[in-house]
Amino acid sequence: MTSFAPLKDGYDRAYIKSLARALKGGFKSFDSKKFTTQVFANNWDELELKARMRRISESMDSCLSKNFKSALKVVDQAVHQFDGYLALFFPDFVELRAERDILGLWQPTISALARYTEFSSSEFAVRPMIIADQERMLAQMLTWTKNSNEHVRRLASEGSRPRLPWAMALPALKKDPTPLLPILDALRSDKSEYVRRSVANNLNDISKDHPELVLGIANRWLSESSCDANRRRLVKHACRSMLKAGNPKVLRLFGFRDPKHIAVNTLKLHRKKIVVGDVLEFDFVVTANDSLGLLRVEYIIYYRKKNGDLKPKIFKISEFDSGESIKTMTRRHSFKDLSTRRHYPGRHEVAILINGVEKSRVAFRLLP
Repeated sequence: MTSFAPLKDGYDRAYIKSLARALKGGFKSFDSKKFTTQVFANNWDELELKARMRRISESMDSCLSKNFKSALKVVDQAVHQFDGYLALFFPDFVELRAERDILGLWQPTISALARYTEFSSSEFAVRPMIIADQERMLAQMLTWTKNSNEHVRRLASEGSRPRLPWAMALPALKKDPTPLLPILDALRSDKSEYVRRSVANNLNDISKDHPELVLGIANRWLSESSCDANRRRLVKHACRSMLKAGNPKVLRLFGFRDPKHIAVNTLKLHRKKIVVGDVLEFDFVVTANDSLGLLRVEYIIYYRKKNGDLKPKIFKISEFDSGESIKTMTRRHSFKDLSTRRHYPGRHEVAILINGVEKSRVAFRLLP
């Protein structure tokens, strides 16, 4: 089995030395030795990805000109030599400097974040600006929706997500997301799939706190004369959490009718006892009185928690539209421990969902 090094290991000495060379190229007084020493000082080996990123930003801050605009001129020359997730320290440096006087440094900060987002992403770094002055920042993001660069347009929707993973929370927009709607409306027909997917992610975030609001938007966007296949994909992706939760209004919106005509027979586990690290294999038969029709088929694993309670998690199997009256389906589910999930021995259950309705459930035991 192929193993992959953690992303944080990309910040090795060769990478940091190349960054030091790039910065010195625009600032002859840049102390490369001091910069490298500060980056790798103290507990570097213990730091995770975002902490390492911030260490690099802090070291840049220490070694570049104290004048913000002068420092940005140096970064402007260096940023072109780096890209991807690892290069997030460039907008993070801007955020770090701006935090000292966000309102006083507003315009150079905004301009720099728009420039640097093309090379990595400024989606994390814009969030303190939203906290500092939400009305002003969202007005700026609405302006970005008209930018010719897709990365800047995406920044408008991705940076304003109420629940952006790994990012600073935006409690005001979680409570009332309506100020975001002009931005999302402006981007709903964007020519870039990259941008439209970000719009869907923003709406999916909103749906977790305001499902009826997103349902109304979904209905409106799907009913517009400009609605096409791209729009339908966007809306469905935006509603994915509500679909997964079995929201009946959303299921009906996408044509998944009440599955009262559907039965799930012979849900069969290949083994009733498996060991942590094993794979659970099961199959089942979906039947209907007439035709199966449009179905969304999922399964639930009722995981045993440390305290003995069962906690459900839904996994999608398939969506299909069939004129047949019977279909046999199989699935394999791994119980290998992950960094995001630890398995506890004891009774577990697996169930089959059809169009959001549980149709069959059986128990099995997970052994240590």
